[in-house]
Amino acid sequence: MRTAILTVAALLAAGAATAQPVGGDRADDLLFAARGQAIALSAELSERDREILVQVIDLAETQLRQPLYWYSSIAYSPDDGLLEEPGPISAANHHGVAAADRAALAACDAARRAGTRPCRIAARVLPRGYEARPLELSLGATTAFRETYRRERGEKALSISPLSGQFAIATGPGAAAQAVAQCNARSRGANDCVTVIAD
Repeated sequence: MRTAILTVAALLAAGAATAQPVGGDRADDLLFAARGQAIALSAELSERDREILVQVIDLAETQLRQPLYWYSSIAYSPDDGLLEEPGPISAANHHGVAAADRAALAACDAARRAGTRPCRIAARVLPRGYEARPLELSLGATTAFRETYRRERGEKALSISPLSGQFAIATGPGAAAQAVAQCNARSRGANDCVTVIAD
């Protein structure tokens, strides 16, 4: 996957989640193409720290075979830095910037040393050409929408778990309720699934 490296003075504002499900045609317009991604690095980081983060992301993808697909956020403790424990902590494959940020910051704050300042977002993995949109799905959910959901006929729904990043697609009568139930079953106890696309 092609990756662009960006440095931004203030990391991008989080996109808003949709309040009501959108139809498949509208979702197709809102979702990013599943080609390419960008790494947005905080300008608050030193040049050395930016280089470290790029290496960490590259290492995860090439050697550990655990790429950070969008939407992913990487948080760090400013008092501990990137090379001291707990080091950079990532939350990967979430449905939007806000969800990835929340997960990364919560994990980082739980791991940082007592008495240190709260964690900050150091980097985000985003779709190439990112701009905040009312519907943001992980790369996996976006791909499933385009390759599975769009091909189905009749009643259908796609549900997501904002906390866990899981998703499910269901078809047939009662598709929305089925998609929520399937998603909740995969959500590792989050049980927060909501339908975001329905036809």
